[in-house]
Amino acid sequence: MTLDDVVASHLTPLLESRGFTARRRRFRRERPDFSDFLCIGRGQGLYEGKFCIELFTQPHLNLPLPEGRVEPETCWFRTKLAPGGLEDKWWPTKEISASDVAELRLLIGLTAESWFEHFPSISGAFVERWPTLEAGIRDGSAGRRYGAPHARIAFVSALSHRLAGLQDRSRAIAQLARETASPAETNFLRWLDDLEAGAFDRDD
Repeated sequence: MTLDDVVASHLTPLLESRGFTARRRRFRRERPDFSDFLCIGRGQGLYEGKFCIELFTQPHLNLPLPEGRVEPETCWFRTKLAPGGLEDKWWPTKEISASDVAELRLLIGLTAESWFEHFPSISGAFVERWPTLEAGIRDGSAGRRYGAPHARIAFVSALSHRLAGLQDRSRAIAQLARETASPAETNFLRWLDDLEAGAFDRDD
């Protein structure tokens, strides 16, 4: 089977059953607090003739995004879908075997949803789980799990706490974001100033 065959016959029905809508090889799902994407990316250079599957999610918060649009390229949280123990996985775009199809279905059905479950809701992901997130930021594991730089995870957590009325905790988390950000990330450091000034608070 070719990639187009697999997408049409196997992946699209599977993803549609999980609430995604298809636009060619890009699938989107809207949840109350998040926009989810699953995208099939074609390789270039050394990966020519192969494809990978990437996952993206973006919280419905007033975050700084290019042109204000939520697209996979603008999402703050992302990862590549791969079997356990691998950083990523590339499959051939032609002559995809039955075992490859079975692996893809299993990864999308279980592993992808497991990753999205890190983000059940704004409060559930960034307020209720903050002690675990903080430990992960400090030991370096949160970035791999959530698919984002530690400073951005802390930023979203600080904003989530602020919106929940937990101002003191929000300020402490914003300070952690400053500590984990690179001094060269001037835009990000300005966003932290804006956050503490209330620029990202919801209008409603």
